[in-house]
Amino acid sequence: MQPSFQDRILASAVIGKLIETNKIPLERARKLTLLERRTLESTGVYELIDEKKLSVNQALALTTGQLINLNSSGIRDLIKKKRLPLEIALALTVDQRANLEPDIVRELITTDRFSLEQAVKLTVEERHNFESGMVIELIDTGRISLERALSITPEQRYKLDHGKVSEVTTVIDQLTRQECPHHQHHI
Repeated sequence: MQPSFQDRILASAVIGKLIETNKIPLERARKLTLLERRTLESTGVYELIDEKKLSVNQALALTTGQLINLNSSGIRDLIKKKRLPLEIALALTVDQRANLEPDIVRELITTDRFSLEQAVKLTVEERHNFESGMVIELIDTGRISLERALSITPEQRYKLDHGKVSEVTTVIDQLTRQECPHHQHHI
């Protein structure tokens, strides 16, 4: 005999743990819909419930956008590091969430080199600059500042990431020359 849908819900490790820790009553667990169960079983939501930052009722009331935000590994990372309050995480737009996804943006926020407010206000082009391996390398090695990295044009970024060696060298020279005006006098 096939187990009933309700039996399968109760057999879920996450739901079982929520029942066991008195975070959801057995009767309420039996009445969960498939969507509600998946919401509670999603990594981001379950972690927040387990850490007592979110109740089961709050979790079940989440919108699709809020659920996506909480299941983003980048957003969860910032919440765990206490750099992103839950209330703000829940209110992020699609673009704001995307701005917080690049590893370097989260690293800059957690090392106090970039504020959360600056990060969520990035334009699409600025965010793409932070997704470029060459731009990240130039920032990490101290060859350009964050401000300079933000002002890199799409054409410069393309040449850095896909150009011939001579094009890459030319763009790096332009960026570092603009970064350090005293170098221009020595040319």
